[in-house]
Amino acid sequence: MEILCYSFTFKNITDYSEKSFKVEDMYGNTTFIPKSQFLMKDEHSSLANTYWIPAFVLKTTPLKFSYNRWGIYNREKGTLGNNFRLTQKAMKIEIINKSKHNMPEYSTVHSAGMDLRANIDSPITLAPMCRVLVPTGIYIALPVGFEAQIRPRSGLAIKKGISVLNSPGTIDSDYRGEVCVILVNLSTEAFVIEDGERIAQMVIAQHERAEWVPVEVLSETTRGNGGFGHSGTK
Repeated sequence: MEILCYSFTFKNITDYSEKSFKVEDMYGNTTFIPKSQFLMKDEHSSLANTYWIPAFVLKTTPLKFSYNRWGIYNREKGTLGNNFRLTQKAMKIEIINKSKHNMPEYSTVHSAGMDLRANIDSPITLAPMCRVLVPTGIYIALPVGFEAQIRPRSGLAIKKGISVLNSPGTIDSDYRGEVCVILVNLSTEAFVIEDGERIAQMVIAQHERAEWVPVEVLSETTRGNGGFGHSGTK
């Protein structure tokens, strides 16, 4: 039987009973995990208390973690398949979290964007065809050559008509202010934004810096100066 598992680093592991451990994550959240679900110690991690734990176990707990390392565990053989043991090198980004919530997180192993949550003192009612600037309480320092793109959440867009007005918004590497999101209500009904609600997603992307080269004539192409609709309507 093959099991999807994640490498998880615990802050504390306490022997609670004959069959279970009491564990604590880096955010202070605690829960109980059966000892049988500690598949093996992650020998490739330099951090103490790092073990391979089944994904289905972690997703039913209040523990918070990032999906940086995952693998396929063969329970019959007691081994982690090398062919599946993939590690995505995570970029280190400085962050100050002044919000009441956890830092932005990836929802799944292959998610491109991290969820951003509203950090507000009271609910905000966004009327139809209106916009509002929603604070997140986070401040980041991106490496030079990278940007953070703020994009809409597809669920809010299709179900509620809520989008990011300047999509995608750009957070530059030299910006040190609070990350805020411009939401717009494109539906015909008011939408209430609650504290802690996932309002957008943030994608870290590399970009190039251009240098202009003045010329008299541009290279020729088949399209030429054909603009909007040049290829037809159907």
